[in-house]
Amino acid sequence: MATQFVIATDLDGTLLDHYNYSWQAARPGIELAKQHKIPIIINTSKTAEEVFVLAKELDFNFPFVVENGSAIFIPKVQKTLDLTNDFTVEILGSTRQQIIDWLYAARNENGWQFEGYHDWDIRQLISYTGLDENSAEKSMSRGYSEPIIWRDSDSQLQEFQQHVKDAGFTLLKGGRFLHVLGCTDKGEANSWLLNNFYKTKNNATRLIALGDSGNDIAMLRRADIPVLVKSPAHDFPAHTIDVAVMHTKNTGPSGWTEAIESILKREKS
Repeated sequence: MATQFVIATDLDGTLLDHYNYSWQAARPGIELAKQHKIPIIINTSKTAEEVFVLAKELDFNFPFVVENGSAIFIPKVQKTLDLTNDFTVEILGSTRQQIIDWLYAARNENGWQFEGYHDWDIRQLISYTGLDENSAEKSMSRGYSEPIIWRDSDSQLQEFQQHVKDAGFTLLKGGRFLHVLGCTDKGEANSWLLNNFYKTKNNATRLIALGDSGNDIAMLRRADIPVLVKSPAHDFPAHTIDVAVMHTKNTGPSGWTEAIESILKREKS
């Protein structure tokens, strides 16, 4: 039996350009994957509302993972038209309400200096992200996590991280924000999907995972072929991944296409 591939990909700085959020440079890689009938699983810190719009634009009808592995949205029908009715949701993390109830009470109690989505209006979020108003509104509609900007010392950050862990949550570093979420990550979500949707009898499924930031490492660690996409904004993240990691020469979606073309040329030849 031929090897079945599944692609899991981060969005910001990976499939999408870090600055203008365009995916166009990834088009050749996406088309190549479609030619080989390879599912492309979006696995991102973005919200379901944000991913749903992009998935329709890309003509993806695959499961997708939101808010750093917190929830998996699984299409019920062949052509998804509505986010509320056309998907089942598998929640792996915590609700945002649980997170913000603890997080902002702990900030007041400990005097930590940080800001988060809960503090901002739409204009402030636009200033931090460069999103247009419609996209920023979708980004505000979080259900399972809280992105923050740390304004305190490194030593206070270490203390904060321990408090997050003790409270039963997780702290992840993304391309722009720190993310507070439940006890899950992108790797856990990948494993759930592989075990429940893409597992073959002879275990021939191979996972290609692409990301650019620290919050992608858990996803890459579960991959057979992990790829770090070069960022124009920061260095490759430090990692401990047991298998060889591909590092792209090009940034963002151009690097995405570079990696997919290289991998499929090698693996399908």
